[in-house]
Amino acid sequence: MSGTFFGLNTALRGLFAQQKAINTTAHNIANANTPGYTRQQVVMETTMPFPMPSLNKPGGAGQVGTGVDVSEIARIRDLFLDSQLRNEMGSLGRFEEQWEVLSKVETIFMEPSETGLSSILDMFWGAWEDLSNNAENSAIRTTLKELAKTVAETFNHLSSQLHTILDDVNSIVDIRVTEINTYAEQIANLNKQIAAIQLAGDQPNDLKDRRDILLDKLASLVDYSYTEKVDGTVTITLNSDSGDFVLVEGDTFKQLTFDVSSEKIIYDTTSILASNGELKGLEDARQMTTNYLDILNTFAYNLADGINTLHKTGFGLDGSTNIAFFKIDPSKDGAAAGIYLNSEIDEDVSKIAASSVDPTNAGEVGNGDKALEIYQLARKVFSSGDLAGTSLNNFYKNFIAELGVEANTALRNKENQQVLVDQLTTRKESTSGVSTDEEMVNLIQYQRAYEAAAKIISVYDEMLATIIHDLKR
Repeated sequence: MSGTFFGLNTALRGLFAQQKAINTTAHNIANANTPGYTRQQVVMETTMPFPMPSLNKPGGAGQVGTGVDVSEIARIRDLFLDSQLRNEMGSLGRFEEQWEVLSKVETIFMEPSETGLSSILDMFWGAWEDLSNNAENSAIRTTLKELAKTVAETFNHLSSQLHTILDDVNSIVDIRVTEINTYAEQIANLNKQIAAIQLAGDQPNDLKDRRDILLDKLASLVDYSYTEKVDGTVTITLNSDSGDFVLVEGDTFKQLTFDVSSEKIIYDTTSILASNGELKGLEDARQMTTNYLDILNTFAYNLADGINTLHKTGFGLDGSTNIAFFKIDPSKDGAAAGIYLNSEIDEDVSKIAASSVDPTNAGEVGNGDKALEIYQLARKVFSSGDLAGTSLNNFYKNFIAELGVEANTALRNKENQQVLVDQLTTRKESTSGVSTDEEMVNLIQYQRAYEAAAKIISVYDEMLATIIHDLKR
């Protein structure tokens, strides 16, 4: 009789276990298209047999199995692959931000194009050459004046656009810092819920999926390392070039701030230099853009200074001399932002010093020698200063070439990194993602096992009915 009850109990255990397996399969199928969902699997293990080995165990040969229990409902994840993918997502975020900013800088300069600074300068230098051949021609002087104003305005515009990009970068950094704070708070809250559920002996699988989604998003923004504790909580440590800082620990988290004036991300009172992720890409892009602005300012200053040095030694049609052709407003942020055509020349083109001698002196005949010297300045190799070893034309061409190389490098890095992330994501999905075909096979398997367990219960039911019927006689 006792054997019958053991067998019935064993069958019931199997029935309940298969029911949990079917429910888990149904949950997987329902979330097959849910972003970030991790496939779950019922882990079954045999229960302790009867009787247990002891000196006073009942007589009889061997032990009788007592069925199966569900030990846990596990999430199927490859933790090493998760870590690898998050590292590569950080690099992808860095290259994407670099490319995004550098592509805007390329668009600003529009080289080569008919409206780019290079084409405008070619026309500007050409006007000086024309003036050297016909120094008294008023139309040529007027054309030169207008081209000079266009050159200055182009410098002003380029400087303004670069400053706008720098402001945009700072705005994006501020947004990214806010996102990091939001993710940190959400992860801390999930840590609290997960710890409470695990303390009760259950597996908060869906909550861990939500936390992993946040960890993936955080990985795109900033480099970090994390450890998972026995209670299910994770500790997140930011990895930066200025040290390591704990962002989340248990249900507590730190708020980062961004100081626009210093362009620094602040943890408590310490500034952080990102080592990877979108923040690193934005910091790199900001530095590159600042370098481009410095180069543009250097170019504008040396262009104005070189022309002014020659122009001041020349003479206008009215005998005027020692007049600067360009001026730079010191209140502006850099030479490119502050360069403008001298108002004296803007109001009177006869003051353009094209001659090397004063044409108003008795016996002197005006010439275009000074205009020719200024025209030749574009190709003159400087022996000292910021442009030592190069010319104005080559300095700008080299700058544009450098910008193109860095932009293409950022694009190539972004595309290559995207391929790598896509490959790792595919590998992750093959491990953690839900295959409806596989789940249907599992469903049939669990269904057959459930039916078999139910059949066993039916058999025991008939056996008990027979025994009870016989006892009534």
